Amino acid sequence: MKKITKILPKRIYLQRGLTLAEIIVAIGSAILIIGGAYSVYAVANKSFKAGSEKFDLTQNAKVPLEKIVRELRETTEIITQLPTDKNDPNLPPPTEITFLDANYSKYRYITYYLTGSSVKRRVSHYYLPQNPQDWLKYSDQLSSQIDEDEIIAQDISLLVFYGQNPIIIDIRAQSGNDKFDLNTKIYQRNH
Repeated sequence: MKKITKILPKRIYLQRGLTLAEIIVAIGSAILIIGGAYSVYAVANKSFKAGSEKFDLTQNAKVPLEKIVRELRETTEIITQLPTDKNDPNLPPPTEITFLDANYSKYRYITYYLTGSSVKRRVSHYYLPQNPQDWLKYSDQLSSQIDEDEIIAQDISLLVFYGQNPIIIDIRAQSGNDKFDLNTKIYQRNH
């Protein structure tokens, strides 16, 4: 059997490890590759976070708007007096709207309103004090009772109603300096 030293060239056989220069180059290359990968990750993460926040703002505006539109489109009676134009100096657009719930057998009224930075949905009915079990058609002479009052959206900084078939709704979702505005027209089906 021949010795390994005779089969392999002398320079390969004598090389036992890496030089200090090779180790420094390898570590430097690894640091550059890891640093580059981290910077790509950081930029992608920041972009994803910004997109997520914009999506959340969009949803904060769309969810209550869709709910209001669905119920308002079906009503036969709107209690709130709405200006024909949002720039009417004599009648500024209200931040709440009250209307008859068309999908309920009794006289039940729905109010959407902005309180602080939340949009709320309140359900109430009107009655005579001597007959609270009888739900009556709206009159400012009647007593009212709130049956439900729930938050349906948060981070809303603007909610106004104006117009007469179509009714126009402006809504703004806002978080910090980010804003998202939506505007829609509603044609009442049962008007």
